Amino acid sequence: PPASPSEKCGILNVTKITENGKKVRKNWTSSWTVLQGSVLLFAKGQGGGASWFGGGQSKPEFTVDLRGGTADWASKDKSSKKHVLEVKTRQGTELLIQSDNDGVVSDWLKVLQEAINTHPVNSDDSRSDSEEEKPAVEKQDKEKDLKASKKVKAVKPTTSVDTSDNKKAKKRLKDFLTRRPTLQAVKDKGYIKDQVFGSSLSSLCQQENTTVPRFVKMCIDHVENSNLSMDGLYRVNGNLAIIQKLRFAVNHDEK
Repeated sequence: PPASPSEKCGILNVTKITENGKKVRKNWTSSWTVLQGSVLLFAKGQGGGASWFGGGQSKPEFTVDLRGGTADWASKDKSSKKHVLEVKTRQGTELLIQSDNDGVVSDWLKVLQEAINTHPVNSDDSRSDSEEEKPAVEKQDKEKDLKASKKVKAVKPTTSVDTSDNKKAKKRLKDFLTRRPTLQAVKDKGYIKDQVFGSSLSSLCQQENTTVPRFVKMCIDHVENSNLSMDGLYRVNGNLAIIQKLRFAVNHDEK
């Protein structure tokens, strides 16, 4: 059927505040606005005719289907501007329309409400909207869920292999711990000796099968071979790190 003539056209300030149910930043622009049946069209350039179709009109930047929507005065929390209308669509898009002329905005509100009332939504339109005009965010979430499920399926075989390897490692470690000799058994065989520092003289002499510990004899021999010019032994403070290093060397039979 031929396109019906425009019910109204003119220049208005327009901004979207939500798109497909998702909030967007306000961006007021001056747009050539045409109401064509139940469709509201916005473009930058002004057309030369009363009807959008039939030549002379620039390509619309975006369009709004008014069927099933609402049009009313916008609340003050939506915009600080004067003479602002709020248009909501059933697809989840909300936009604000404004003009400095109160009469112009009032006329637009009247024709927008008439267009909504005279173009109701039928069942076919509702079904088409639910199938074709779902929010982009919802589609992205479904794609992410699908990718995630594929990743989980791909990871499952690797997880089973890792579990099998862990069981084998635990079994080897358990077998090693059960076969490992006790600390006392290792000491009895002479693999581990008591440390010189911190041990009693009796246990140290018994271990070395002597009456005087070997380390004590070494210290005495060193003192006697140093040609001391004064009788007696004197304690001198030393570097703690060096002392700890010497103690470690003595305890591990290092020369």
